[in-house]
Amino acid sequence: MMQNLPAWKEKLKNVSLNEWELEKYPVEPWVTSLCQTWEIPIICSAAYLLMVFGGQRYMKNRTSFSLRKPMMIWSSLLAIFSIVGTVRTSAVMAFAFQTEGLATVVCDRIIYYGPITRFWAALFPLSKFLEYIDTTFIVFRKQNLIFLHWYHHMTVALFCWLMIGGKYPGGWIFMTANYAIHSLMYSYYAFRAAGIKLPRALAVVITGCQIAQMIIGCAVMYGIVVWGDEYGCSSSPIHKISGSVMYASYLALFANFFYKTYVVGKKAKPQKASTAGEQSRVSLGDGKIKNVSLRKRTKYAD
Repeated sequence: MMQNLPAWKEKLKNVSLNEWELEKYPVEPWVTSLCQTWEIPIICSAAYLLMVFGGQRYMKNRTSFSLRKPMMIWSSLLAIFSIVGTVRTSAVMAFAFQTEGLATVVCDRIIYYGPITRFWAALFPLSKFLEYIDTTFIVFRKQNLIFLHWYHHMTVALFCWLMIGGKYPGGWIFMTANYAIHSLMYSYYAFRAAGIKLPRALAVVITGCQIAQMIIGCAVMYGIVVWGDEYGCSSSPIHKISGSVMYASYLALFANFFYKTYVVGKKAKPQKASTAGEQSRVSLGDGKIKNVSLRKRTKYAD
């Protein structure tokens, strides 16, 4: 497995992977301590579910809000955050893979303590709860909120809280893959909120990438279970079970959505260019109805 922390720091410096001043901020100890308790995530998730179901009921007989500008700003901020996170964590992970091998990337916990990655690993669980705000745009714009959207948001936030709090293996790949997919996804959101039409193929590619992410997640959880203590992949039953169930369910849900939206839906009725991008946002978490008439679709337009 990987050498000790001082040796790892020296290796990174030798390949010019130095911490930014911002990344030296000691946020990791605070987040680690915070993730030892469950009051905050439970309260946040309870409030989230109240907003999901209560918010939809509240808006049922009310006029929808446009929220285009706030959504564009919010999506742009998350896109920038995800892009920078991707660049920084992927550079370190690629170096670790080249020098230490796959088992180290999957199992080693130096991601939580080492230069660069400790900062982004600490921010990661916090960002997952901030992403609950995505759902408010769907609710107050009176868009159809599908199960995949809110189930994915809530379970991934709780799992990340568990993972960071316990410093469990697999975090390096989970975090970097998620940052990368969200870079594409939130950039797409931002352009769509700005009224810029994008090719429907882009939404198909992003959904395909999400499915690939879930396959990778399943593979990593399998590696953690199989390698165990032999490669330093020691974990806990709750981490192994929750991670395996979570990624397996994501894979099934995203694959099912892809099939119904882009395979069955395409065969059933060709989409006009003006509505293709709109439908594609379902896969990206906006939850629009894909099997309604063109007249009804227009009311969900971005």
